[in-house]
Amino acid sequence: MKNNIYSIGIKQSLTIIVLSVFISLVFNFFRSAPLPIVGKWDVESRLTTDAGKSMVISFDDAVSLFEQNAAVFVDARNVDQYEYGHIKGAISLPWHDLQERFMDVLPEIDPDMPVVTYCDGESCSLSHDLALFFKDMGFQVYVLVNGWSVWKAGSMPVEVKAQ
Repeated sequence: MKNNIYSIGIKQSLTIIVLSVFISLVFNFFRSAPLPIVGKWDVESRLTTDAGKSMVISFDDAVSLFEQNAAVFVDARNVDQYEYGHIKGAISLPWHDLQERFMDVLPEIDPDMPVVTYCDGESCSLSHDLALFFKDMGFQVYVLVNGWSVWKAGSMPVEVKAQ
């Protein structure tokens, strides 16, 4: 009797899972912009322009833009991390505060200059999300992957807010 109850429970669970997958696939099929079922989800694939060009910028290219004062650097980390240290001249626009702070920060961003977003850590996706937002707003944007760490390791100019 006990085995029969477990057997019924397992069958019901599998039925629910199969139906859920089927319904999801049907809804995705009828979406105006269906999501790919199989795809590349690495940083390079995710961060591409509409023309298929990579939005990831190398450290050397970011340094070149910085030294020529030819880009706006935007820090996607939280305010505490920004105040602890950031790329010299960078604007703080934490991804988690985007809705509240974007209109305040917008006047500081020259629409004719490229935007370079960064955060810290190989797996940090805050700068990726912020870059995609800027891309959707019509900006030319790049992502400096693991930006804060590589910037410090390269002994580039940084600022720290006075305590």
